[in-house]
Amino acid sequence: MDLFLGLDSRDQKSCYYGFQKHVFNSEWWDVYDFLDFILRNIPQKWTEHLGQELNLVLERENSGYRIIGNQICPISSDEEIASIEESLSAPFDSARTHIRKAVQLLSDKKAPDYANAVKEAILAVESAAKEVTGLPKATLGECLKKIEKNGELHPALKGGMSQLYGYSSDSSGIRHALTGNDLPPIFAEAKFMLVVCSAFVNFLAAKKAEHPEI
Repeated sequence: MDLFLGLDSRDQKSCYYGFQKHVFNSEWWDVYDFLDFILRNIPQKWTEHLGQELNLVLERENSGYRIIGNQICPISSDEEIASIEESLSAPFDSARTHIRKAVQLLSDKKAPDYANAVKEAILAVESAAKEVTGLPKATLGECLKKIEKNGELHPALKGGMSQLYGYSSDSSGIRHALTGNDLPPIFAEAKFMLVVCSAFVNFLAAKKAEHPEI
């Protein structure tokens, strides 16, 4: 940016039109990749404002993409975005890392990895549950049992998350080797898992804030 502003007006105009021509001649994903590059490389103090401005344009143009965690992601629902953004600020370092990785895998325009996006999403829940319960070597199921025993988790919620954990472990080779009968997860499944797991991480963060002794 500083280099561009240092040019005289004629050179700035030449750069602008050269860039405009490149964009209009590029594949659609190249434009999003370029925005990703900008968000990753500009000063941190600018990213939030730029992300907000880009989201206004993306919404105005009815794009199916939005900026989430400085990453262009194929999710446009305000509620879903809010859940994921909140989980990226949760007080669990490992969970935030897994959510961020899931967003990256889901957002790859050329080769999205839905299976590993599902895995990273559920690992975010597992790591958050371990931190909440103080059981670093426990399984997710063991952590959920402790939270339920302490009266901080309804049995139906525990059962639902356990079922999702089973899905992530057994479906489509996400953790096990692929077999001839397996079908890889599709975008809708990966997005569902990312949003649900983000919401559960937020739930665990709220419970921990209310009851640190869990």
